[in-house]
Amino acid sequence: LELRIQGTGTPSDHTDLDMELRDIRGEVITAARGTLQRETLSRLLQPGYYIVYVRDGGNGNRARYELNVRVRPV
Repeated sequence: LELRIQGTGTPSDHTDLDMELRDIRGEVITAARGTLQRETLSRLLQPGYYIVYVRDGGNGNRARYELNVRVRPV
């Protein structure tokens, strides 16, 4: 997963977004909670259903973003 934020991705300009990968029960598998313009997650997963959350980084942030997902069969 790759999240590209339009803005700096920092709390100072209110574009801090976080990305979470969750299982079907809503449990967090892994997360990217940095303050960068580009955040990535990579994980080897079993076939199934997964949920991706893009959330406010905690400071009332709003930003445009692009989310890219790449799946590579093993």
